[in-house]
Amino acid sequence: MTTIAGQMLANKVVMITGAGRGIGAEAARLFVQQGASVMLVARTESELRKVRNEIVTSGGDAAYFTAELSDAGNVEEAVKATVERYGRLDAAFNNAGIGVTYG
Repeated sequence: MTTIAGQMLANKVVMITGAGRGIGAEAARLFVQQGASVMLVARTESELRKVRNEIVTSGGDAAYFTAELSDAGNVEEAVKATVERYGRLDAAFNNAGIGVTYG
């Protein structure tokens, strides 16, 4: 899965939130093309599993963690799961949207 530009993220670990579809899933694919291992994080396990399987089938390294990220405790657990799996976390792509009620 190399690109013409090479692998700028070789041996790096990136956690991507909102990774089950759309921009987050595509970002995960791009990070892997650049050599990164990725931890996919989102609410829907079936979507995460699909993206992870696509990446792994293509020769990339991906794992996933299911979480509702509007809960700060779940964010901490996602980071912890990433570090447990890969030994570290080099970068995060914070793509997940959460609803906020004002007033």
